[in-house]
Amino acid sequence: MRIYKIFSILALFAFAPFAHAQSDGHTYLQFGCDQCHGRVGQGSGAGLRLAPAPLEFEDFADIVRRPYGVMPAYSPKVLSDEKLGRIHAYLSGIPEPPALDAIPLLQLD
Repeated sequence: MRIYKIFSILALFAFAPFAHAQSDGHTYLQFGCDQCHGRVGQGSGAGLRLAPAPLEFEDFADIVRRPYGVMPAYSPKVLSDEKLGRIHAYLSGIPEPPALDAIPLLQLD
């Protein structure tokens, strides 16, 4: 039963940052970034971790415009620089998760 509580708390920390910037997060979701990179940029089997601390904007934009692997390219006609900037701002605003030793439920007694 304790393992379920641990997963519940970790899920809470994973999705809590999304509430901080819904306007920027909306663009992230609108373009389907969450489908591969996770709702808060945490990454998945299909996409790399983008947050917290994404690449500098110029490098981030370069990869979005000319990706490698299976990610589709997003030209400025599809994803404007303004919207790309909003996505980057959203990812930049996601805080680091707490250290594991700072979560009381994870402490071994």
